[in-house]
Amino acid sequence: MRTLKINLESFEVRANRKFVDVESADKQWKVQFGWRTKGYAQILYLIENKDNAALKQLCNYLFFTRLVIEDVNFLKLYQQILGEHIANIKAVNVTEEEQQQIIKEEKALHDGNNAQ
Repeated sequence: MRTLKINLESFEVRANRKFVDVESADKQWKVQFGWRTKGYAQILYLIENKDNAALKQLCNYLFFTRLVIEDVNFLKLYQQILGEHIANIKAVNVTEEEQQQIIKEEKALHDGNNAQ
């Protein structure tokens, strides 16, 4: 499987068909997104559009969110922002029939991916 590597000074971004990962240059921090996640899609979009400035900014944001476990003041602020965000999310009601269809489609995707 071919892996694309992008060096962004402080970070290295690696992407292939199954995942993308972002790693700090000193190898002390790394985050990985599987191919079915929004993180994967967003990073691939930036790579395909050769927007290294936006990709580097995203890497910085991802890197600094580690402060959630390193800085109690950041954690408190993050909890506040996250609480407000969650409160604004609207729940989507689906019927039992729609729910079973969603499960069926997800199972088909999962089974298809495991066959590869």
